[in-house]
Amino acid sequence: MIRILHIVDSIKRDSGISSFIMNSYVMIDKEKFQYDFLVGTKTENSYENEINKLGGNVYYIGDVFSIRSIIKANKKSEIFIKDNISNYDIFHLHTSAMSIFTLRYVKKYGGNCRIIHSHSSMTSKNKIKASIHRILNVFGLKYASDYFACSAEAADFLFGKNSKIRESVTIIKNAVNPEDYNFSEELRINARKSIGITNEVVLLHVSNFSPIKNISFLILLLDELIKKKIKCKLLLVGDGPEKKKIEIDVKKKGLESKCIFTGKKTNVKTYYNIGDIFLLPSIKEGLPVSVIEAQACGLYCVVSDPITRECDVGNVKFLPLEIEKWKEHIELFIHKSKEERLKKAKEFNKSVFSMKQEILRIEKIYSEKATK
Repeated sequence: MIRILHIVDSIKRDSGISSFIMNSYVMIDKEKFQYDFLVGTKTENSYENEINKLGGNVYYIGDVFSIRSIIKANKKSEIFIKDNISNYDIFHLHTSAMSIFTLRYVKKYGGNCRIIHSHSSMTSKNKIKASIHRILNVFGLKYASDYFACSAEAADFLFGKNSKIRESVTIIKNAVNPEDYNFSEELRINARKSIGITNEVVLLHVSNFSPIKNISFLILLLDELIKKKIKCKLLLVGDGPEKKKIEIDVKKKGLESKCIFTGKKTNVKTYYNIGDIFLLPSIKEGLPVSVIEAQACGLYCVVSDPITRECDVGNVKFLPLEIEKWKEHIELFIHKSKEERLKKAKEFNKSVFSMKQEILRIEKIYSEKATK
């Protein structure tokens, strides 16, 4: 059996990185591969129970990015890696800034396969945090032996567009399990009724409410649509640092009756079924898992220009971050029929973002890396 230690800052459910890892874990051949997790911060609403049920273990070291806990977390990480270096064939790091606290010790104690995986094309909007992460990311290039990315843009961002490393990057698609997001007319009708939606067009957004997601743009957009007498509601699924600010924006615009905050949800499939249009106005993204999940449910997506074209499997419209253009496009939107959504969802099953297809590549790649 090939044993893989996934290293990540958290395993919270609203993290695209965590969701990607779990999508692969569910589908991978568990007679040949086993996942364990070395995690920074313990959070509520995490995947820990699912990991345990699948036979994996979760080990916490503490927050390596906090001044209060960095020394203790760093030491705990070194001790764990030293004591367990022979238990794993592959060490797969998904949070590049953690490399100095993790891959550094994997290399020191003899771990041969040290993967660093770029999942984004941007760090933080906070200049201080972004600077710190840029410095820490440099160490990832020093301590890694293998390089993965979710998209070409994410690879360019972390490894350098014209660097020697960039030539050896393996692109791993942010694939999802289609069955987890199947479109269901019955589910749609019942779920819409349960939250008081009748015949309104539902504009859906699912995220971790980080500044990069640019949710304030959606509030301005909603305000313009309501002024034009468009019968719609904005459904915001998730939670995070920007939520209070967004709630204040909604109140200032007097849009409380037109905007629904659900908080964090584990049954995100339900909300993809409720939605009519998925909206993602991000300032920057690597390859957003939410756009892939939405398309798996046959949902039409409108996303910002900076988002990579690689996420489009035939149901995405890219627009510049200009309110007027988004408003005009949504005004022209034709409500898709059940048959159209089912057709799009069925087409997704054959796409490169179906984990049924991508897991075969992942298994092959892991097998090759483990025997190096």
